[in-house]
Amino acid sequence: MNQLLSLRLFKEMSELQKVLDAKIKKREGIEYLPLQRIKSQITMESAECINNMKGDFKYWSQKPALVKELLEEFIDVLHFYISYTNHRLEYELADEKQAGEPPLPWQTLEHDYMELVEEYKNAVYLMKEKLIHDAADIVLETPNPKQKVAYLFYIVAHYGLTERDIWAAYQEKNKINHDGIVIPDEVFN
Repeated sequence: MNQLLSLRLFKEMSELQKVLDAKIKKREGIEYLPLQRIKSQITMESAECINNMKGDFKYWSQKPALVKELLEEFIDVLHFYISYTNHRLEYELADEKQAGEPPLPWQTLEHDYMELVEEYKNAVYLMKEKLIHDAADIVLETPNPKQKVAYLFYIVAHYGLTERDIWAAYQEKNKINHDGIVIPDEVFN
């Protein structure tokens, strides 16, 4: 996965997501984004991503994959996954602080990234003798967000998409997301 998303870009995306989530929280007048709802969005966007595989997933279809649309939906998944990761770490660290405990070694973005890389390597290994629709089945069936994203990275790589493609699409979608959030106070100033 290192060629698909470096730690540097993962961290940069995390910082961009924190800014976007802060804007969403401000607009909605909330302090916390519920992890289960973010996790549900990962599942929904994953299904939309898989749907764009067309005939590579749907046994009844002869249509070619819609790679541009697949990438767009994958970027939505990535936005939600990074939001989920940021908030999960934030909540865990707050719990440790409240308990007077130091952070645990795995409560870092770097550790989460390394786990994602390991999940991706596992996906590559397990998919050696299988077809691409098998990876899609795993994405749809697993409740584990990290495993969903790792197998989606595998699918994205299958279609020849690169870190450069992912980063460009992420930046474009991030701008669209920011442009779509209007905070009422800003409207009247």
